[in-house]
Amino acid sequence: MKIVDHILGLIETSVIVITSIGMIVCITLQIMVRYLQLDSLYWTEELARYCMIYCVFFGVSSGFKTGAHIGVDALLLALPQRISKWVTLLSKVIVLALCILLTKAAVDYVAVSRASVSLSPTLKLPMYYIYYTVCIGFGLSAIRVLMTVIDFWQTEILQKPKGV
Repeated sequence: MKIVDHILGLIETSVIVITSIGMIVCITLQIMVRYLQLDSLYWTEELARYCMIYCVFFGVSSGFKTGAHIGVDALLLALPQRISKWVTLLSKVIVLALCILLTKAAVDYVAVSRASVSLSPTLKLPMYYIYYTVCIGFGLSAIRVLMTVIDFWQTEILQKPKGV
């Protein structure tokens, strides 16, 4: 599981860094061109938007690794510790099921959009390239959540030390 975690981490970080740099370059280029009062670069806004979409969906997966997503723990704090562990496990399983369902829905949507061959307004890219991001993002999130469920099961429910 450590190898999968490492590989996913490299992929997520690489995509997040590359797309963030892409956004910065596109927006900076657009500002410079407008400041110099040259003709506007019409494609930079769309490319920056698509970079942001990729950055967000890969960031969602990365957020599951670090536990960065918000949660309401008032109920968990009020419950006895033993019951709290099972409620936490149940919530993680529900999130896993949701990620799997959203991945399936996104895959179905991409299949439909491939048939229609809609293009982006300025870059003329097939829109399913952008829609693939949702599939990948929720798919990676499902893997990450599954990893947290397994880790939680081993460390909290079975009470095994981490890494065993």
